[in-house]
Amino acid sequence: MCDYKFMLDPGAKGSDVVVIPQRTLWWAVDELCRALPHEVLRKLKVRSGEDLAAISTTAFLACAPTSVDCAGEPDLIFDLSHSKSERSPISSMGLANKRFADFEVKSIGLWYRKFDATIDQSLGRGEIPMVTTFTAAVTTVNEVLAGEGLNQIDRALRQLNKKVRVAHSKNIFLIAHPFDYPVVEMDVAPIVAHLLNPLDGIVGVDTVWVMWPDVFFVMWSSHNARWVNLLFDSREQSKDHSSAWDDLELLQQVQVEFQRRIDGETNSPYIFRLE
Repeated sequence: MCDYKFMLDPGAKGSDVVVIPQRTLWWAVDELCRALPHEVLRKLKVRSGEDLAAISTTAFLACAPTSVDCAGEPDLIFDLSHSKSERSPISSMGLANKRFADFEVKSIGLWYRKFDATIDQSLGRGEIPMVTTFTAAVTTVNEVLAGEGLNQIDRALRQLNKKVRVAHSKNIFLIAHPFDYPVVEMDVAPIVAHLLNPLDGIVGVDTVWVMWPDVFFVMWSSHNARWVNLLFDSREQSKDHSSAWDDLELLQQVQVEFQRRIDGETNSPYIFRLE
């Protein structure tokens, strides 16, 4: 998602796109580390992508969450009155009508991440991993969302209904590893919103965010009844961070820096390269 050299599908005409500068992601790392104790941020599960969810929502909502993974509370709670108005596109995302935005974060497909963890565990014991080959079938985003995605949305909504106060919007963040679900839409990423079926049957959710890290990022707005492409503008690359990990993709760089700042996990299944 950090280098937009792609062939735009003519069918994408009319799609909604919200673009923020890459430097906003680095600002989000700074803001999270400023706003919340590091021991709280370390509760975000790396293998489930919860840290990536916190960083990216902070970037687009232009404020850090006031609460992270507290017992009996949603995974992330944002007070949008803290949003930096010059940074935030929330009015175009259907979230401007409520002060608070609550999120549940769910992973869809954990097979590769479990496979990766098993290898790390073997290496940590000084053993040679027994299995080092992973296979997955190519599918489509619509098939994923209609299957496991919908199950996780239902699960998240049940949890939100138990936890969320009346004045808070209900939001769901789904994250999939590209190796768990290689999808045909990767060929036209990152502009994929026009290919996705509407989530009209889901009642009671304000937004559903869907991320295939460093491939594409979209959001369903119930208020606008539309999918929105969420992009990071590579032309706005931050000079302070652009050279440290040039061989990594944008979100990989950001995750490495975030975990370094909070003394968190060093092994992430989202740090990979395709040869």
